[in-house]
Amino acid sequence: MRVNLFEPFTEVDLSLPDRRDGKVRSSWALDDARRLIVTTDRLSAFDRILAGVPYKGQVLNQLAAWWFEQTADVIDHHVLDVPDPNALVARAAAPLSVEVVVRGYITGVTDTSIWGMYADGARTIYGYEFPDGLEKNTPLPRHIVTPTTKAQDGGHDVPLTCAEVVEHGHLDYLSRDEDLGLCLQIHSCDDGTSSFPLGGTPTPVPTGDLNLRMIFDNSALQFSWSTDGTEFHTIGPILDASLLSDDYGDHWGFTGTFVALACQDLTGSKLAAEFEFLELLT
Repeated sequence: MRVNLFEPFTEVDLSLPDRRDGKVRSSWALDDARRLIVTTDRLSAFDRILAGVPYKGQVLNQLAAWWFEQTADVIDHHVLDVPDPNALVARAAAPLSVEVVVRGYITGVTDTSIWGMYADGARTIYGYEFPDGLEKNTPLPRHIVTPTTKAQDGGHDVPLTCAEVVEHGHLDYLSRDEDLGLCLQIHSCDDGTSSFPLGGTPTPVPTGDLNLRMIFDNSALQFSWSTDGTEFHTIGPILDASLLSDDYGDHWGFTGTFVALACQDLTGSKLAAEFEFLELLT
């Protein structure tokens, strides 16, 4: 603990179970539902602990608590109590093992910075391709998403691509396009394996319930979506459905149109979707 008013508070030892240490904070289990998080005066930068700054932890903890209170009506948070300027009681939760920085400039000096890797000769960084001749501290053509692992026990973070976040099991599924947000896409599927999306770029849609519609007319097939079930917007191209029609695909050996809607999780996460109703228009 702090020895005097001007001594940085950098170490703490409590007789509580399940101690976990980060570069700045340490936490212990109070019970199955709560954890005690203590914010020290350790100063972390460039992925390293550099020094101790008196009262830094107190300011950081109280500033965080103030912002959690200000945004409580916007999103739920983990804070239950702030019993001390350096301490916070939080709901116990399973952490996401990934952190994300959105970058607009090629800069930095650490192992996970764009410039650090670029200066070492890398041209594929976080899954993005970079041309030769870029200069430090200059703006990128567009903002990019750069995930890294969230190292345990004060370890070093490792860069990831957005695809690797899913492939390595850090998150179940990335459902948002970096530029467009929540999107719909049409995929073709063969034996459970999804192909590349059909119809070009993803179609941005609002959050909330969606109505999906498929119109089948002889040899033409068209998908569309709606938020109110009344005004529909087409998505993707008009597809060739001739092999589903007895008028065009008699070699299949059946009569009438056999068309259905199905939902399949292509992420391997066993996610479910619910159809509230299905309406057939003839």
